[in-house]
Amino acid sequence: MAKRFRAVIIVANIVMGVLLYLSSQLVLSDLNGSTITSFNVFSIGGAPSQVPGQAYPPIAWSIPNYPIYVLISFLVVNACFIAVLIMQKE
Repeated sequence: MAKRFRAVIIVANIVMGVLLYLSSQLVLSDLNGSTITSFNVFSIGGAPSQVPGQAYPPIAWSIPNYPIYVLISFLVVNACFIAVLIMQKE
């Protein structure tokens, strides 16, 4: 039972690590070549970069801050694993 649970913990952490990497790459690719206009815990605002001599387009967007969502879920899953380990020890 202990070896199987250890394998579940390792696989879950590998999957969450890959999701964290992929979510950060998604946000970086969405913001590539643009200017960050706003940032908070839940969203990142962007706008196209201004080219000198051209009119500034009034287009702005906001994307969810996926890496923080994955990080929070990473912490929750590991806290659940720790709680299960403490309960099994007693």
